[in-house]
Amino acid sequence: MRVIGNPYINEIIEYDNGHPFQSCRMSRVGYKMVVRDGKYIVIGSEIKGNPGMSITNSIEYFAQWAARMEEIPDGKMVVIEHYDNNSYTEGREGETFDLVSFDKVENGRYSGPSWRRIEKSEVDELVLL
Repeated sequence: MRVIGNPYINEIIEYDNGHPFQSCRMSRVGYKMVVRDGKYIVIGSEIKGNPGMSITNSIEYFAQWAARMEEIPDGKMVVIEHYDNNSYTEGREGETFDLVSFDKVENGRYSGPSWRRIEKSEVDELVLL
């Protein structure tokens, strides 16, 4: 599904989040990918109506999905997690962006995520130019 009006989401995608219960297994998030200077910048945005685990709790699976679907070589992907007023979390206001790094990336498998808050202006420089 294409999304109009949000510069950080090109489409809504679903991916297998690895949850052991089938009813929670598919996550639905906003998705955008841009290639800049040999790096693949991938944004995952939490959205209302996500039936599965949040982008935060399934970030490794999201990264694996993006790497597989876009055929991104290990070490070439930059992952950004995004929340805004349209995210599922009630009471959250404003936008947040986190740069996600992984302790291990091997054969398209991502593990050991860590998050670092970044400014919207940094994201804009990466994806909106």
